Amino acid sequence: MTGERLPFIDWLKCLGMLVIVYGHSAGQSIPHATDPFNPKQLGVVWFVFVMGYSLARESRPIGRVLYNRLFEVYFFGLAIALLISAIQWWRIGDLNESNYLPFFLGANVLFDNFPANPTTWYIGTYLHLLLMWAIVWRRVRVSAWLVALAIVIELLVRASLLRYCGGYVAYQLLTNWDAILLLGMFAARQAEADQRPEPRSGIVALLLLAVVASWPMLSSRWDFDQASFPWMVRRDAGTLANLLTTSFSISLLYFSYAWLGYEITRRLPDSAVIRLFARNTVIVFIAHMPLIYALSPYQYQWMPPGPLRALANLLIYYVALSLVSEVIRRLVQPQRVRDALVALFLRWRGAGGASSSAV
Repeated sequence: MTGERLPFIDWLKCLGMLVIVYGHSAGQSIPHATDPFNPKQLGVVWFVFVMGYSLARESRPIGRVLYNRLFEVYFFGLAIALLISAIQWWRIGDLNESNYLPFFLGANVLFDNFPANPTTWYIGTYLHLLLMWAIVWRRVRVSAWLVALAIVIELLVRASLLRYCGGYVAYQLLTNWDAILLLGMFAARQAEADQRPEPRSGIVALLLLAVVASWPMLSSRWDFDQASFPWMVRRDAGTLANLLTTSFSISLLYFSYAWLGYEITRRLPDSAVIRLFARNTVIVFIAHMPLIYALSPYQYQWMPPGPLRALANLLIYYVALSLVSEVIRRLVQPQRVRDALVALFLRWRGAGGASSSAV
């Protein structure tokens, strides 16, 4: 991977995590903005987009790429899962076993529900997307036609999975995110020729802004079931039209917000504050929901719904948790642990090879 810093990646990770935390703690305050899905899903869209962008720039061996990218996710993910198990066993005698499914080759994506700690579903999908890149997409030069084909396949598969496997399966499987991964890779390939935003890209951004700005008015014509999850499915059409319309709407908004976010953030300057939030997204992503479960029953007793609660939620579950994560990372130094384990393995393998040669 090139050593060049790309500020827009930090911006999208920072904003993506902000949207996710806000959606989980106060998302009901912005209804219908992205029907048929909750706005918090845009955070995942931006994470997958920058994942594709950075993977397209990778030049390291595949094994090292997979190891480096999965280490912190598994390291902190398993540590938090074990902590939750200990707390829940002490409280109610439950180990919350479902929290470990994402670490078993992403087995959670086969179940029509989320793990007990719901955001950890992404760990399984993240693994599958990495493997898809390693096995297939890293050998392919992604074109606009390939992205378009992936979107068409995505919306058809999503509609089928919604019908036969359930919404959670359709949401978690890599087929729901592969087109966005390819879109990020396509953006990286486009940027190889010209690092500066092209003039026409501003026109594209304005068109996408018009789409997302007008979407609430357009989607209000369809009767989406606000109670269904993780997507709101139309109630005012036959089954086939219902599912296809819902799936088309999801793909359209995923694509529009992904590229619009890219067009906007690649024009923004580098920022130390944004970098701080961006490098702490792993712990915040995994830990913010258990923290909401633990604190909100007490916090909400004296803080009624409204802007003050929404602001307090962001300060507690995003800003404060990011600062705690920064302290943890400085104490644990996960990258040093990661590299030390690699060095230890190489020494062990070298010693084993030397012993074999001696024999």
